[in-house]
Amino acid sequence: MKEGQKRDAAINSKFWFRKDITLPQCVVNHFARAKPECQQATRLSEQLSPCNKKITSPYTKDTMYSSCAQLTVNEIINGSAESSFPGLIPLLNFYLDSMEVDAETRCTISHYLSMIANRARGNIPTPARIIRDFITSHEEYKRDSVVNDAITYDLLQELAALQSDKQTLKELLAKINAMKTKKN
Repeated sequence: MKEGQKRDAAINSKFWFRKDITLPQCVVNHFARAKPECQQATRLSEQLSPCNKKITSPYTKDTMYSSCAQLTVNEIINGSAESSFPGLIPLLNFYLDSMEVDAETRCTISHYLSMIANRARGNIPTPARIIRDFITSHEEYKRDSVVNDAITYDLLQELAALQSDKQTLKELLAKINAMKTKKN
C-alpha cells in the first residue's frame, strides 16, 4: 500500500504479485488440447502451473516471498520476458480467442484491453495524473495546495464532458497542455 500511494506509482513503482498463476482445470485442459504449432498456447502452458499442483509447505513469510515477485504494473498487465510472467492481458486475449465471441463484442473488449495496456505502459496518463495536471495548470491555482471552488467546478465540468462523450480524452489532454503553455 505504501508504494501505491506514491505519485505516479502505476508507472514507476513495483508491486508484489504472484509469479505462479493457478488456472482452473478447464483452462489447463484447454492448453493440453491446444495444437502443438500454437506458440502462444505452448508459451503460456510452460509459464503457468496446473491447478493440481500440491503445496508442499505451509505458507510462511519465506514461502510467500518465494512465490511472489516485485513487478511493475506494466509487467503485471502486459507481461514481461524478463520476469517470465505472461501478463494478464495476454492471458485474457488467449482465453477470448479460445471462446466463441462475436466480432463486435470481441472488438469492444479489445478496445478496452488496449486502453488498459497502454495506460499500464505509460502511453496514456492515469486519471490521477490527468486530474493533477489539470489542477496545477489551472489559471487560478497558486501552487499552495489549495484547490478552490472555481478549479473544482472547472475540473468537474471537464470530467462530465469526458464521461458524456462530449469530449475525448485526447481533446482533454490537449486542453491541459494548452493550459500549461499559457500558464508558463
